[in-house]
Order: sequence, then structure tokens, then C-alpha cells
Amino acid sequence: MCIRDRYQRRVHGDSQDNKMEAAKRMTFDSMDLDHDGKLSATELRSLLVLAKSPNVEADLATIMGGKTEISFADYKEVDKGDLLHSLSTLVFCDSDKDGMLTDQELIEGIQKLQPGAPADKIVSSFEHKDGKITFQAIRNFFKDMQSLSLIHISEPTRRYAISYAVFCLKKKKNT
Repeated sequence: MCIRDRYQRRVHGDSQDNKMEAAKRMTFDSMDLDHDGKLSATELRSLLVLAKSPNVEADLATIMGGKTEISFADYKEVDKGDLLHSLSTLVFCDSDKDGMLTDQELIEGIQKLQPGAPADKIVSSFEHKDGKITFQAIRNFFKDMQSLSLIHISEPTRRYAISYAVFCLKKKKNT
């Protein structure tokens, strides 16, 4: 377990894990069109078409990774920079099912998943095309987020890590 996870558990307890699990379940369920508890290639293909993906079959092959279906257990392991994460964000937030997000749709989606999150600031980080957020803009956003280091993402973790490092440095001080 990394320093960030230990810190989060110490400060927030396991309730943080439960909230993340619930958020992932909501996004997974929004993509599970036949409600069988699994994402099939057919379901994902139709969602990629809805998202106006320029390379539906290539994206589908990337998401499926040789599998015939994706279970919730597989989905929970998806990385934020992954194509499936971007697709689930679009599908979950797209209330009018036009394949693009308005600022309001994204704000409402963020508030459902993480009440109290600074939704306005998050929305302003997305590229807009004709006043809407496209699937490609969502993919770009998550790719950019993936490239940030832990220090850029989590201020409380940064303080904990720095204070730990300073303690170690002071402890080794010779006179």
C-alpha cells in the first residue's frame, strides 16, 4: 500500500473506498445496457457509436483486450487514462444521449459521483467544441490527468510525504 493510500485511510477511513466503489458501480451500470452485470462487445460498440468515436472497431478491440465481456471486477481495475474510463464518463453524464456533454450535464454527473467536488473548476478544464464537450475532449482530459504526478494531484498527501522526508533528513543530521 502506498503512502497516499495509507494517508487516505487514516484520514478518511474505509468510507472513502466505499464511495469510490459506489461511484464506479454507478458508471458501470450506466453502460450495462441489458443489465446482466457484464459489458459485452455489442454494448460497448453501440456506446462508442453514440460517443462518435472515429475508430469504433479499434477502440472496441482496445477496451476488450481479447476478452469477450468485461465484469464489474475487471472494470474496477480500469485506469483513469484508459479508453473505457473516458467512455463511462460520457455515458454516465450524457443525460440527453446525444454523444456530447454540456457543461450542465458534466456538472450534474460530477455532483452525483462526488458530492461537494469543485465541479465548475473541473468543467472549465475540458476542451469545448461548439459549446459541448466531445468524447475526444474527455479522452484528452484523462490522458492529461494521468500524466500528473501524485504531488500535483493530492495536496494532503504532499504534506504528509514532505513532512516524512524532512523528518528523515533531520534525523540523519551529523554534528
